[in-house]
Amino acid sequence: MTDKNRVEQIRTAKHLLNISNRRSRIKVIIKYLLIFVVCFIGNTLSYKWDSPLSLLPEMFSACLMGMIILLIKSTVKFPLLEKYIDWDEVQKDAHANSESYQVEAELRGKE
Repeated sequence: MTDKNRVEQIRTAKHLLNISNRRSRIKVIIKYLLIFVVCFIGNTLSYKWDSPLSLLPEMFSACLMGMIILLIKSTVKFPLLEKYIDWDEVQKDAHANSESYQVEAELRGKE
């Protein structure tokens, strides 16, 4: 497994642990809602510009709002999926010591 894949695997495991309980999911949903409100305000303000370039921020914020809605829906439905997750493996990856992994990668690089 490459270094980039391993880092992404650890990041995903930490995110899964972050949304594993109800309180954390509520915090994540509130964070997504705040980002949604900021995008909505940006979309509203860019709509009033007279420049044809106003389409760029307007389209970007509209796409971002759609993605945030999907993130909120997936976070809300996470309890339905969590019974299929092997939590022992997730915790092992999330608590992987990055220093030991870096030393291991350096040793492999020297060979």
